[in-house]
Amino acid sequence: MLAPNIETPQDSKEALPDPVRAIKAVGDRTRLHILKVLLEGEHCVTDIAHRLGLAQPRISHHLTILRNSGLVLDRRNGKQIIYSVNPDYRIPQNGSGPAIQVDCLRVEFGET
Repeated sequence: MLAPNIETPQDSKEALPDPVRAIKAVGDRTRLHILKVLLEGEHCVTDIAHRLGLAQPRISHHLTILRNSGLVLDRRNGKQIIYSVNPDYRIPQNGSGPAIQVDCLRVEFGET
C-alpha cells in the first residue's frame, strides 16, 4: 500500500497560508525595520540600506523574504526596483502609528 503524498510546509513554501508566511517573515528584527521604512513610502534597496546602515546584499536578501511572503511588492522603474508594502495588508493609520495585518497577524509600529 502506498502512503499518500502529503505536502508539509517544509516541502513547499507555496503550501503555507499567508498568515504563516507573514509570521515567519516578520520574525526577524531587520525585516521589521524594513517594513517600518516601507510604511513611510516606496523605496529602492539602496535607500533602505542607507536608512538602516546595512549592506545592500543583506537588505536584498530580506526584501526577497518579505516579497515571497506577500507583504512587500516590487515594481521596476528603469534600472531600479522600487519596493512598497502590499496595500492589501496596510492598515489605515489611526493615531497609534503605521500597521500591517494579515488575517490574525497584526504588526503595529510606534509613531515615526
